[in-house]
Amino acid sequence: MSPRRHPQAYRAEAALIAVGMVWGGTFPVVKIAIESVGAVWFNAYRFLIAGALALAILLARDEGRKNLRALAPHAALLGTLLALGYTFQTVGIAFTTSGKAGFITGLFVVFVPLISALFFRHRPSAVALVSVGLAVVGLALLSLNNDWTLNKGDGLVLLCAIAYAVHILFLDRATDRFDSVSLAMGQVFVAGVEMALLAFLIHPSLPRPTPYALWSVVLTAIFGTIVAFFVQTYAQKHIGPTRTALILLTEPVFAAIFGYLLLGEILSGRRLAGAAILLTAMILAELFGREKVAPGVDD
Repeated sequence: MSPRRHPQAYRAEAALIAVGMVWGGTFPVVKIAIESVGAVWFNAYRFLIAGALALAILLARDEGRKNLRALAPHAALLGTLLALGYTFQTVGIAFTTSGKAGFITGLFVVFVPLISALFFRHRPSAVALVSVGLAVVGLALLSLNNDWTLNKGDGLVLLCAIAYAVHILFLDRATDRFDSVSLAMGQVFVAGVEMALLAFLIHPSLPRPTPYALWSVVLTAIFGTIVAFFVQTYAQKHIGPTRTALILLTEPVFAAIFGYLLLGEILSGRRLAGAAILLTAMILAELFGREKVAPGVDD
């Protein structure tokens, strides 16, 4: 008989499913919003709001103020990787479907062991290599055109997945030194500043967002960024990182569902098969990965 689980574990899992739904829903929402405000300015508005909230949270906490100087270089690196990931993703969404973008973004869980092997000399497990092989097949079925070329938007979102994977690896190296909330809020603030500077460099004229775009910015800034970061931090404390990542793999599924409901996007039989193979690769990478959960964590 399995041990009785703490009620907080169930609450954490329910909250994570909600986060997966919110993140999945942002793909078609963002795709519509950037038609009026542009991808780089959408990210700038979103992360300036989230960054201002993050800075307020950071400075309101004793630990955040005390470790601010030591935190700064780590937040700068992680925030830059976060900014790269979101920029590639948001620009890429303009050239592909939101459902495909969701599944390709999820490939970061497959890239983590591969990049770790390349840069940190961590030998990947056999399952990790199988996951990479499945991911290649799934990506080809999902994204390649009839002439075997990669769609521009899919290629940009693929770069986003790589940036997210590198971000996770460096985040893992910093979590032992700083508390999760300070680390999360610090990088969100840096990403906000960098995305605003990028937007001014690319499009100096400040676009006026439509009411829909403004609503989308506020929604993604508060619920898709600040609240989601808090929920993820809370969940990992109670159910561990592996189960957290597995539940968050609902994100691409919700992206496909909302893409169909809001934009009428339909994946063909070949692309559905590719999406299913990608999801299998992601689950294998997380379920049988090298990651270990701290003792006492319910996982």
